[in-house]
Amino acid sequence: MKKTALFLAICVLLSFTSVFAQNDDMSAVLLSVKERFGIGDEYPEFSSSTSEDKNMTVYSFDWRDSKNQKYLNVSVRSSGIIVSMYKSCYSDLAWRIGKTIPKISAEEAKKLAVAFNEKANPSIVSEFVFDDKTDLRGDTYYVHARRFANNIKTTDELTVSVNAVSGEIYMYSLSFTENASFPAPEKAMTIDSAKKSFENGALEKVYRVFGENKEAKIVYVPTGFDLIDAFSGDRFKFIEDEGPIPKNETSAKGDLMSDADGTGATLSDAEMRELKNIEGLLSFDEAEKRVKSIPEFGVENLTRENTSVSKESDKYYINMYFRGDKLTAHATVNAKSGMVVSFWSFDDTVAETEYDDAFITKYYSEYAGQTQLLDGERVRFVNGIPFYNDSILAQKDKKNGRITRFGIRFSEDVTFENPDGIITDADAYKIFFDKCEPTLEYVWNHGQKEARLVYQLDNIWFYGIDAKNGKTLDYSGVVSETGDAPDYKYTDIDGHYAEKAIKTLADIGVGFEGGLFRPDEIITQKDFAALLSQSIFEYVVYDGRSIDISKTAFYAANRINMEDYKENDPLAREKAVKYLIDVLGNYSDAAKIYGIFNTGFSDENEIDDSLVGYVAIAKGLGVISGSNGTFSPKANITRGEAAQMIYNYLKK
Repeated sequence: MKKTALFLAICVLLSFTSVFAQNDDMSAVLLSVKERFGIGDEYPEFSSSTSEDKNMTVYSFDWRDSKNQKYLNVSVRSSGIIVSMYKSCYSDLAWRIGKTIPKISAEEAKKLAVAFNEKANPSIVSEFVFDDKTDLRGDTYYVHARRFANNIKTTDELTVSVNAVSGEIYMYSLSFTENASFPAPEKAMTIDSAKKSFENGALEKVYRVFGENKEAKIVYVPTGFDLIDAFSGDRFKFIEDEGPIPKNETSAKGDLMSDADGTGATLSDAEMRELKNIEGLLSFDEAEKRVKSIPEFGVENLTRENTSVSKESDKYYINMYFRGDKLTAHATVNAKSGMVVSFWSFDDTVAETEYDDAFITKYYSEYAGQTQLLDGERVRFVNGIPFYNDSILAQKDKKNGRITRFGIRFSEDVTFENPDGIITDADAYKIFFDKCEPTLEYVWNHGQKEARLVYQLDNIWFYGIDAKNGKTLDYSGVVSETGDAPDYKYTDIDGHYAEKAIKTLADIGVGFEGGLFRPDEIITQKDFAALLSQSIFEYVVYDGRSIDISKTAFYAANRINMEDYKENDPLAREKAVKYLIDVLGNYSDAAKIYGIFNTGFSDENEIDDSLVGYVAIAKGLGVISGSNGTFSPKANITRGEAAQMIYNYLKK
């Protein structure tokens, strides 16, 4: 008994010793953090938590005031490396729905971010290189840096957020692999050798349908294979390939309505067409029989529940759930042909599944003959080229052979481009490497400390190559322009009264391509609306790499909701004010109140009655000032005046 008591006492003492040791570690780290950030008594409330990440202890410290108006969180490893900092940071412009004219420049924001990193993690400053370009989104600069070793980029990085109005840092996020080792790059293969390794699988020739098109085009697309070992040339992936993702063929969009009840009401043409379309659809009972006639599903003794009809394009599907004591299942049946197009079941006793090709060839032999087995799924091939839109998947319980997941999708209305005259694989890779040349990078896999030197392809913006003409395509299948996204610079604004406004807007991504602003020309409604759309954060529509002015303008025009919007017509000054207030401001409702506004302009009587409120508010905000006491409401606005108005609003 005494031995037991002594043993328990020792255990309790050891546990308290461990707790005190941990508290001592936290205390030291906390004091270090407070010293680095200069945290004093401005936060009367404090809390903490402890977690473990990659076998390292991480402390999370929270400071806030009693009214929760000021908040600061710092996450720091027991090694002293700060991995994140979040701070409440509100500016008087936080309510804006659009961009903000910065009070500090991008260069100043970068300097602030660099200084903050030196204060936060002085021991690793020399390992990080900050990007030349700083992103501005709304009223926030995002400053990025990447860790380098042996002058080679690694996957470790950090991001610092700087308020563009106050210059305050309110977010710091770091990924950093501690105690890492980096293999020397001297014996790495050359870029030309790396290209040869990438030529063994980085691109694939496929059929692909873009948008609403009914013809599948032949395109070369990236396969996701974008890393190779820099010494061996072997393919390298961060995460092992996973199995195929099941395709959800239908979605419940609503039940079919019953027939007309003969009360004398007439049917519209659209209603008649719909009734014609649903003629001959299977009943729910007939659809259930189709599913239960396939014994491999194992649902013959289950009860049908929650049956509905959905429509996809011009096809109707019957969706039904089945429930039993241990098994639940869902099946979708083509309501015209009776073909089961998808099925899944759930049984918590299922331990392992496997692909079941025999099921496919037994019930879907007509389609199986047009497919090839790829990675546990049958994919449709046309002219020897895969069309991944169409596929068949079947998996079964290895123990009892029951189908646990099945899906088939075969397009009936798609035509396929003739492969005659397409470019060669070698030509495709030449085009590809012009856009995505391999570069060296250090990476880590699954928390390993020893970095792996790889060649990587930065193909995030590469969507494919048209196999007929060799042109690169954007995500929508449109031929993309070469070069980067627009960088607005003009040669015709020096000395113009709106020069500062035009340049400042260009700095935040608001402007026109082509190198000329043409400030004294009359602006069209479309161009003015496009400038307004660009002023709403990132609402910009691209055609390839170039801005589509009409589509970009449509966003602002839709917010304006003006029936008389004519994109190629000029824009009167009074209407330009309305456009701006409706798109960028929160004053539209107030501006529409009749009879309460006085603009102070001597020609106020020339302003349309419905627009007086808009003009008065714009003047009060400093957006417009007039000339010699007049506003000239019917005069058409110039491109320079448009830029000045938008600048005046955004800088407030």
